[in-house]
Amino acid sequence: EGQLMLPSDLALMDDPNMRALVELYATDEEAFFEDFAAAFSKLQEFGMSPKRAPQTNAGAYEYVRHLLKELITEKKCGPILIRLSWHDAGT
Repeated sequence: EGQLMLPSDLALMDDPNMRALVELYATDEEAFFEDFAAAFSKLQEFGMSPKRAPQTNAGAYEYVRHLLKELITEKKCGPILIRLSWHDAGT
């Protein structure tokens, strides 16, 4: 009562599948936070295969650096990246 509902909020109530989730999360905050944490974690790890990803943050930098080196070598894009860096430095 007395709360504003945006069109996006109303749309959630129109879809039966989404409405079920809205009603669940309205009554079970723990379920919301568990699902949110899982979805947010999945979003952060997008593109990182769990089998290839480093197990600690300390190794993340070296892991990504290694992948970038492989990509630059494979695609032979080193010269264009140097040129891009040179132009970027002048702006």
